[in-house]
Amino acid sequence: MGAESFYVKLFASDFVETNSSIPYFLSNLADLKIKYKSRGTNEFKLDNFLIMTLHLNNDEISEISIEGCFS
Repeated sequence: MGAESFYVKLFASDFVETNSSIPYFLSNLADLKIKYKSRGTNEFKLDNFLIMTLHLNNDEISEISIEGCFS
């Protein structure tokens, strides 16, 4: 039996005026009932199986990386 891994990058759009701070983003995750735990600075474990890293530019989220593995 093999394992499949994936790595996804999401880039923030400059065309939409929105709050892209970490606290605002995390509150939206909680509103969507997505469980997360901090794993250090800007890194979080989502629903106990995905790793999300928030990349910042001037204290705003510019990119979100999500890593996971299915086996």
